[in-house]
Order: sequence, then C-alpha cells, then structure tokens
Amino acid sequence: METYFITDYAQINYHAESNAIIFIWLVPGSYNEFRESMEKIMEAEQHFKTGKLIVDTNHQGVIHPDNQKWLATDWWERASKIGHSHVAIIMPKDIFAALSVEETMAQVNGVIVGYFDNMEDAIEWMKRT
Repeated sequence: METYFITDYAQINYHAESNAIIFIWLVPGSYNEFRESMEKIMEAEQHFKTGKLIVDTNHQGVIHPDNQKWLATDWWERASKIGHSHVAIIMPKDIFAALSVEETMAQVNGVIVGYFDNMEDAIEWMKRT
C-alpha cells in the first residue's frame, strides 16, 4: 500500500491490488477538513487513474448537513467527470455517524456503493468490481 496523503486527522493510501484509493479518518475532521479531504481524494483518484474509493468512516464523526449537500452535488459532479464510479464504505459503529453517512449517500446517484463492517471485506469486494 502506498501513502498518498496524511495529516493528523486523515490518511489516503493507494491499494494497487484492488486499484482503489483507501481513505481513513483518524479522528473526526472539522467542516473544512472534511472538504479538504474530499478534494485530496479526488486528486488521488486522478493521480492513480482509478475511480474506486474505500472509505473507513469509523472515526469520521457526524457529517455536517452542508457538507452532505456539497458532497452529493458539487463534489460528486466533479468526481463523476473524472471517473469516480465505486465506493466501499466501512460503516461507523456510532449510530449518529452511521445515520449521517446513510443520509449523505442517499443523496448521491450514479455510483456503485457497498457497505461493510471491515476493511478486508471492502477490499475483497473492490477487487471484484
């Protein structure tokens, strides 16, 4: 696995075997850190020429409603133009964080989404897509 970006709140890696970007929240990001991270994900997808993303949301926290809308509209429109096509989401155990992930993804159309309890299952699913 190759590290692309790391901060004190998030990490972005490239997993060559599944040809996917792996994004891991280390701690809940702020409003702006959420947006910065999503932009870095798009940069990583372009850099590694993939439209596949695995997101570990275990430490993400609740997504601000404005960021939910931004992700589902502005970010998604730009990401789909560069080939963003598949997302494997490792769901958080916190019920409020899980609900915010579900609310966000309910607003997104045109992407193949899988929901998982662990990284291993998410990677295996991504290898088959």
